[in-house]
Amino acid sequence: EEVISNFTIKNYHKNCGQLNLHNVSSGINAEYGEEVISNFTIKNYHKNCGQLNLHNVKFFSGDWSIVTKHFTKYDLILSAETIYNVNSQQKVLKILSDHLTDSGCALIASKRHYFGVGGGVVDFQNLIRESELLQCDIVWSHESGLLRDILKVSKII
Repeated sequence: EEVISNFTIKNYHKNCGQLNLHNVSSGINAEYGEEVISNFTIKNYHKNCGQLNLHNVKFFSGDWSIVTKHFTKYDLILSAETIYNVNSQQKVLKILSDHLTDSGCALIASKRHYFGVGGGVVDFQNLIRESELLQCDIVWSHESGLLRDILKVSKII
C-alpha cells in the first residue's frame, strides 16, 4: 500500500503530466519509453523513495520480450500501460511467471478497457486465471472518467 500511494500513483500522474510530447525522441515510439524513464521516472523515484533505501532497483523500457534478458528474480515489479493488447499480455504474463520471486508481487497500472486494441484489466485477469501460475487482485481503482485499476499479481504457492 505504501508503494502504491507514495510512488506508483504519484509518479504515474507526474510522468504523464510533465511529459512534453515535443521532447519525445522519435515519432515512432508511441509508448512512454526510455526517455520518460530517464527524464521523469528515475528522478521522481529518487525524490519520492530515496529515503526508503531500497537496493537493486532497476528501470527498463522496451518490448517485454527483449527486456527479459536483463531480468533476474525480483520481489517487486512495477508496470504501467503494458497490458493494452492481448499480444503484450502474453509477454507480461511470461515475465511475471519467470521473474517474480515466490514471495514477490507485481503492481500493474492499466486502463480497465482499451478500445480498438483489446486488452485491459479484465482480459489480463482472465489470462492469469487460465495460467494457474499466478493470482491477481485489484488493489486500487479510479471509477470516474477514464476507468483505471492497479492490479497486484503474485505467484500461487
